[in-house]
Amino acid sequence: MKILNKERMRKIKVILQISKWLLYPRYLHLRLYTMYGTQYLFYLIKHPLLFINDINRYIEWCIMIDRHK
Repeated sequence: MKILNKERMRKIKVILQISKWLLYPRYLHLRLYTMYGTQYLFYLIKHPLLFINDINRYIEWCIMIDRHK
């Protein structure tokens, strides 16, 4: 049970860090543009579940990278 809470807290910490990107729309645009190409808004509208899955994998990747610091 404690392991689950620890993992959740790590995910929440990463999500809070990512939410700071909203202060810098140019950076957010660059991240989405490099991930999905020029038509990323249409992709996100057409495939919201895939986008959520991609974000979840990105958060897990961030946690893994933090562990290897």
